[in-house]
Amino acid sequence: MRIMFLCFIGMMSLGRVFSQDLLQPEPADQSVSQKTSSRQGKEIRIYPNPVNENQFKINLGKRYTGAIEIAIFSSTGTMVHQGRQTTTGDQVIPVVMPHKLPGGVYTLHVVMGDAVKKARLVASE
Repeated sequence: MRIMFLCFIGMMSLGRVFSQDLLQPEPADQSVSQKTSSRQGKEIRIYPNPVNENQFKINLGKRYTGAIEIAIFSSTGTMVHQGRQTTTGDQVIPVVMPHKLPGGVYTLHVVMGDAVKKARLVASE
């Protein structure tokens, strides 16, 4: 009986922990292009997003001089575009792909020196 009571108390405590976690509000995702991660903690933004042509712009969030490598991956992890550009202190980088992306969700990787920034890219049909 005592073991049963302790198990019941343990399950109630566990349930309280889970319910408290579930009640905590998640930060609102304002825009698909704002959800990013990087080593430097700076955001990058993509516009227009969703992309409906073969070109878009990346706002790096700061001025950067040097080589930038850009890679776009499909939701299955397949690289669908790769490019390299050299910037001269620009904050906004235009990206022109040789073809239009099929509709779907992609991950954009931007490598600037030793920092890798990622953002979600949506392509509309």
